[in-house]
Amino acid sequence: MAEYRSTGKELRQSPDRVIAGVMAALLLISGAFGMRRIINGVVPLEPYLNESLNEETEPDSAQEESASEPIYDVYRLHAARYHEGPLVLIDKEHATVDLPSDSFSNLVRVHDYETDFLRAGDLNVMLTEDTAKALGELSLSFGEDPEHGSLLIASGYRTVNEQKKFYEKDLQKTGGNSSDLYDIPGCSELESGYSFELAYMNNNRYIAFSTDDERYKWMLDNCAALGFIQRYPEGKEELTGVSGKRNVFRFVGVPHAWFMKQNNLCLEEYIELLEGHVSNGEHLIISNPIGQSFEVYYSPLDIIEENEVSGESVENDLSIEGESAETADSPKAEMTRVRLPHDGTSMNSFMEIKNNKYITVSGNNKNGFFITSRMKEEHNNW
Repeated sequence: MAEYRSTGKELRQSPDRVIAGVMAALLLISGAFGMRRIINGVVPLEPYLNESLNEETEPDSAQEESASEPIYDVYRLHAARYHEGPLVLIDKEHATVDLPSDSFSNLVRVHDYETDFLRAGDLNVMLTEDTAKALGELSLSFGEDPEHGSLLIASGYRTVNEQKKFYEKDLQKTGGNSSDLYDIPGCSELESGYSFELAYMNNNRYIAFSTDDERYKWMLDNCAALGFIQRYPEGKEELTGVSGKRNVFRFVGVPHAWFMKQNNLCLEEYIELLEGHVSNGEHLIISNPIGQSFEVYYSPLDIIEENEVSGESVENDLSIEGESAETADSPKAEMTRVRLPHDGTSMNSFMEIKNNKYITVSGNNKNGFFITSRMKEEHNNW
């Protein structure tokens, strides 16, 4: 005879009934433990982006449709922001414009990010912080070969006025109507803050890259792994409209640079490709060298009419705190809607988007925005 305690009274049971009771208790404990794991987030209930349901399960159609749909939040931001970001296209047809006051607040001196294998041409060479940090990492890999020397950032960010001075000085020198050395003010890559002119130093000598230089070949083979592209690659002159500027590189971010390298695309081709993946259609899924996956899509400008703004209180306003909505060109800055993947947080300013680990927003300097978001991975929250 077996005994167990329940409600403080001894109950004598047959062996069969005891076994049944023990099994029931174990099931209750197991269920409680499983529920606690779910509540604590050990086993997430929500599906991950673009993750299909297991073929062995057969949920009803309503559940399947709901589970496969990613969640998006709609934000409002200044439309002028489509002129900034690492994927902007700057050329004779797409010039830079006056941007919100904080657009270049993330510029840093490259000198402050120098390593044993990275040098700035002078103390005034500036780039965005992301670009400078990635250059530091790239330089460490470059310097692993003792024959390489150090990377030299000959020039970085320029304002439109600075570009104008270089351009006009060259015209005075040559007497021509256009410059072969400098782009038209407003149409220079260097005005983005993500582009720079690259050379290298060896034995304290400044040396320009040449096509037969092993260092140059190393850069072309390895720069994408840290987020860089050659802005004007050879063989793409008809698309870029530029030739002979093999020393100009651009930071675009690792997944984009890696995809462009794997598919032999210049920036013009990549932007055209991305513009075919709109926010309410099929998104582009790309990976970086270590296997992390990203979804990328295009959000065209969706200007909010003045009479609509007051009625859209459910949206998040990403205008910068203290930033005036009025500009010299218009009485009120235009606002646009943009759909961003829901990551469990509420971003209250464009700077918060810039600092977000998993979502990046870049304008194309044409007519909209590219959104890149890191996809959720199994058993990990964002």
